[in-house]
Amino acid sequence: MRDARAAVYGVWICAGWFLAGTVLAAFAMTWQTASSLETFGAHALTGSVVILSFLRLFGPKIAAVSVLLAVVFASHPSDRRIPYAAFAAIPPLALAAAALAAPVSMGVAALVSAVPPAVFWTEVARYVRPGDVLFGFGRGCAYALALAASVHFVLRWLQGHVQSGVAKVLVSWLAAAAVTAPIDFGIELFAAVV
Repeated sequence: MRDARAAVYGVWICAGWFLAGTVLAAFAMTWQTASSLETFGAHALTGSVVILSFLRLFGPKIAAVSVLLAVVFASHPSDRRIPYAAFAAIPPLALAAAALAAPVSMGVAALVSAVPPAVFWTEVARYVRPGDVLFGFGRGCAYALALAASVHFVLRWLQGHVQSGVAKVLVSWLAAAAVTAPIDFGIELFAAVV
């Protein structure tokens, strides 16, 4: 019975972190981007900049942290079983983050810079390509593999040191950042060379 409750708790943690993180990041990024682009008279590009950022980087990051939090909260330190299958949710959640960020970004752009929804979607359609979607999905896959390979060490460290829920969130966030940073560095290095 404890396993079922822990799994449900992990799913709620994942969903809450995913929704809150996506909406807050979309709001903040759109506000900043719209304000910055308005200075140059290019505020119509706000949607394409934000959605590209979510597809290529922020969506996979938010998905990775959300799933790692779910695994950390769903796994009991005394258990040897780790729900590795949960990491398969990272790539589709990365795309879902971009889909969720789009209407939030559209609303904020309309409020901050008076960008009409039609212009917002026109610019998104002009600049976002299928390759961007595949890139975000691929980055999500790389994050999933790296986190699944390292989750055992994160859980072992938490077992001996951390009992607080807030500390688990912080450690999970830092672990996700530490594991995904080399992937990001490799992608940027490859893009700079090629």
